[in-house]
Amino acid sequence: MENNVSSFNWFIGELPFIWGPLAESSNPDMIPDRLPFSLCLDCQTCNLMQLSNAGVKEALALAYQRGSLMGVMEDTGINQRYSDSFIQFLQSKSGRLRFEGLHILEIGSGTGHLLKRFNDLGAEVLGLEPGIHGQEAAKHYNLPIIQAFFPTQEIKGVFDLIVMANVLEHIEDPLKFLREVKGHVHSGSKVAISVPNCEPYIAQGDISMLIHEHWSYFTEATLKTTLYCAGGRDLQIEASGYGGNLYAWFELCGEPVSPAPEDLEKGKVKAQQFQQKAQAMIKRIALLIYEAQREGKTIGLYIPSRAINALTISKTGLDGCRFFDDSQSLEGTFFPGISVPIESRQGLLSCPTDILLILSHTFGKRLAEELRPDLPARTEIITWEDLFC
Repeated sequence: MENNVSSFNWFIGELPFIWGPLAESSNPDMIPDRLPFSLCLDCQTCNLMQLSNAGVKEALALAYQRGSLMGVMEDTGINQRYSDSFIQFLQSKSGRLRFEGLHILEIGSGTGHLLKRFNDLGAEVLGLEPGIHGQEAAKHYNLPIIQAFFPTQEIKGVFDLIVMANVLEHIEDPLKFLREVKGHVHSGSKVAISVPNCEPYIAQGDISMLIHEHWSYFTEATLKTTLYCAGGRDLQIEASGYGGNLYAWFELCGEPVSPAPEDLEKGKVKAQQFQQKAQAMIKRIALLIYEAQREGKTIGLYIPSRAINALTISKTGLDGCRFFDDSQSLEGTFFPGISVPIESRQGLLSCPTDILLILSHTFGKRLAEELRPDLPARTEIITWEDLFC
C-alpha cells in the first residue's frame, strides 16, 4: 500500500494499542501499550488509511493470535442488535427470510455468532477466524471454523455468499484482499460486508475513530470506490439499520475501475480538513478536563474509548476522571497504559460525577435523556454535539 500513498501524510504520534478489554492497565507481554500512528490518503481508493508500520503489523499479528475481540458480533445485549440489523439487510437483499441451500463462507467469524445464525436459517456454513476464540466457537456451536488468516489453502471451491462483518477495515491492502475473495465466487455469487461508517468522524475531526487495528477509514464514497476498484458490480450500499455502519451487497465479477483525478483531490481536501478539526478537538477536550480539575470537579467520560486518543496526544492528566460504559463485558477493564477502570452505568448512578461527558455520535442524545432523571441536578451533562457541533 505504501506505493499508493498520496501527498497527504499526517504523523499523529503514539496512540494506545487497543485490541480488547484488559484485566489490568497494561497489555500482556510482548504487546506494547502504545504504538506510532500515521494517517495517509490512498490514491487508488481515495480512502484515508493508516500508513504501514512494521511494529504495528507485528503487534497486530500477536493480538489476532491471542484472540482480538474488536468489532465481533455477539449474542448478548447491544451487540445482538448489530447482528440483527445485518441479518435483516442480508434477508432484504437476497429476498430470503431463510437461507436453505446457500453455501456461505464467513471470513472473520469471531465468536461464531453470525455463523450460527446462518446455520439456523438453513445455510451450509464455513467460518474462518485466526483467533483462538474461533475454535472455542466451533466447539460450542458444533460448526466448521478454520483457524487461519485469509487467504488460506484450507478453503476450497466457491460459495454462494461470502460475508465479512467488520473485517475489511482491518485489512492493510483491501484491493489485494478482495482479489483473493474473487477466487471463491461463481457467476451468481454475492458478497456482503459491514464496515464502520467514518463519514461523521471525518467531517467533525473526531480522532477517536483511529485505532491500530483499522487500516481503512471508509465513507460511503470511498467504500464505493474501493469496491469498484476491486471489480465490484451491481453494488448496493446503505446505512445500517442500527448503529453507525455501512452495509454493502455486490458481485465480484468485473474489471477494476480507477477513481477520477478530481475524486483524489476532493479526498485530499477532506483529509486536510479532518486534520485541522481533529487538532482543534483535541485541545477542546483537554481544556474541558483541565478546567474541571482546576475547579475541583469530578468528570465522567461515558463511552471513554471516544476520548482516549485525544487524552493521550494532549498528555492530559486524569485526576478526578472516571470512565463509564454500558457494555457489561467492559466493566472493571482498562485501556492500555491508563489506570482508570471502566465502571458500569450503576456505578455512575450510585456515585455521580459533577460533569458527565457523553462521547457518542449515534446514541449521545438518547443516553442523556435516559440518564438525566436518575442523576442529581448538580451533574452537568455534556453531549458530543454540545461540545463539537
